[in-house]
Amino acid sequence: MKVLKVVGEKISTVLAIVVPVGLYTSAVWFFFGNFGWQVVLALALALPLMIFPAALIWYINVGGIYQAIRHKC
Repeated sequence: MKVLKVVGEKISTVLAIVVPVGLYTSAVWFFFGNFGWQVVLALALALPLMIFPAALIWYINVGGIYQAIRHKC
C-alpha cells in the first residue's frame, strides 16, 4: 500500500505541474499567436518570472494557514 501512496503522490505532483503549464501555453498561444512566434516566446518566458513571486507568497500563506488549522485540531 505504501508503494501506491508514493506513486499517487508523484502522479498528483506531475499533474499539478503539467496541467497548468499546458493551459498557460495554450492561452498564450491563443491570445498572442497572431503577433508571431518571437513575441509569444518572449511573453511565455517573461510572464512566469513576473507571476512567480506572487505565487510563492500565496503558497507560503496557504501553507501557513493549513499548518495552523492542522495544529489546532
